[in-house]
Amino acid sequence: MEVQTGISIYQEFAEFLASLSPEKVMAYHPSQNQQERFDFLVEIKRNKGLNKVQKVEFEHIMTMERIIRLAKVHAYKLQINEPVYS
Repeated sequence: MEVQTGISIYQEFAEFLASLSPEKVMAYHPSQNQQERFDFLVEIKRNKGLNKVQKVEFEHIMTMERIIRLAKVHAYKLQINEPVYS
């Protein structure tokens, strides 16, 4: 199977999210509990390394962060009427 080029599944989903409500996407921030958990995992990663369970959790958080950032870029472009793909 070939590696897909062009629009990734992350970009596609982020564009979908942004199109629903650009304003809400731009305003989104993780809850305090989620931010504290992420900070905790980062600290463990820096000091002694993550165990398998923590590593999976950290990777999931990083994937969601990527999607959220892509959605915010798309939302911003929608707000200023700039083409999403140039």
